[in-house]
Amino acid sequence: MLTAMVFWIFNAFNKNYSTNVRFPLLFEFDGEKYAPAEQLPKSINLNVSGNGWDLFRRHLGVKVPPIIIPLERAKEIKKIVGSTLPPMLATQVGNLKINYVVTDTLYLKIDQRDVHRYKLVADISEVTFQEGYGRISPVVVLPDSI
Repeated sequence: MLTAMVFWIFNAFNKNYSTNVRFPLLFEFDGEKYAPAEQLPKSINLNVSGNGWDLFRRHLGVKVPPIIIPLERAKEIKKIVGSTLPPMLATQVGNLKINYVVTDTLYLKIDQRDVHRYKLVADISEVTFQEGYGRISPVVVLPDSI
């Protein structure tokens, strides 16, 4: 009985199936110029077809590299419609074939980084000392700017 069950499972895993699989996402953009204003989507659901073994490994999350979505104009892209993703993702899902994208739309909010530098200065005009005490050296603020 056990031998028959093992052969049945191996035979079943060698057939092709379709299922929904969650893939981790990684957005590629210039992190020095842009920063996410809201948390970016962490995963995407795809309906894929493939060998039972490949689907089983992906479904368990074993050796699932993140899907990389490059963003050339990161600030201008507010959403990515799911129907535009299959051509971009086809090479990244390995032996699986993308049937359709289950996740309808990926919403992004990425803003341009704005850098300002402020010099720090200690205001000691309100500081008073007791009789016989006083400041003997200039006040130094470290770091001198933020």
